[in-house]
Amino acid sequence: MNLNKQGKPGSLVIAGSATRESGIFSRTTANSIGNGGNIQIDAGAVSLQNNAHIGAEANGTGTGGRISLNTTSLSVGKRSAISAETTTASNAGEIAVTSDRLTLEGGQIRAQTRGKGQGGDVRIQAKDVTVIGESSGIISGSGSPVRPGGDLGNGEIFT
Repeated sequence: MNLNKQGKPGSLVIAGSATRESGIFSRTTANSIGNGGNIQIDAGAVSLQNNAHIGAEANGTGTGGRISLNTTSLSVGKRSAISAETTTASNAGEIAVTSDRLTLEGGQIRAQTRGKGQGGDVRIQAKDVTVIGESSGIISGSGSPVRPGGDLGNGEIFT
């Protein structure tokens, strides 16, 4: 979505389904050696619904990409997520959210490492934050039940 100096940003809705994930992704594969690409979204309202995802994953030797969202309203609904993750010794990318309103209603913003790489940083700047439901949250995680992970990333929330 492009915005000229005199226009107003539009809305972006990403809707998945109960059986298939939909979204915007930047992923490196297991045998890749380059860094992941960045995702930048500048929009009025962004809504992720029903298993929708914005994700940057590092599965090769390069660092994961950066996710940057600048919105007036960001809603992350049921089974949906914004995530920066790594499964290898590579470092995960980071997530930066700037929004007037952030609503997590069954959705997550998460930075995780499931390998030896460092988890990504999460920076959120929002005037109004609402978290509804047990599965909602802003999560930083390391490891899995079968293997330990690398260091966690940093998390910052400004309201």
